[in-house]
Amino acid sequence: LSRNNVVILKFMLHVSRDEQKKRFEDRLEDSTKNWKFRAGDLEDRANWGEFTKAYRDVLTKCSTPWAPWYVVPADDKDVRDLLVARTIADTLDSLGLRYPKAEDDVSKIRIT
Repeated sequence: LSRNNVVILKFMLHVSRDEQKKRFEDRLEDSTKNWKFRAGDLEDRANWGEFTKAYRDVLTKCSTPWAPWYVVPADDKDVRDLLVARTIADTLDSLGLRYPKAEDDVSKIRIT
């Protein structure tokens, strides 16, 4: 992709163990959030250390100058969203994108 001038941004949204617990509890207590919970979540949570090591390996081995990983603290959703949006906006700004020139002199065109 990058060889074809596609800009690649990869985000790892990092939720702390404490925040994950809180979110799971909210999903169990609030009937409108039950659909977000699955029993397998608890099995995965029991393997927190293994997942952490796997994430560390992925972030270390798969981050490149042309396709970097951005680790975003995600306990606070507003902060998470701001950081992701800012990274995307800054990247777009750095590309120096401009509108293409019109093929015709549109200043003389009148629609009737």
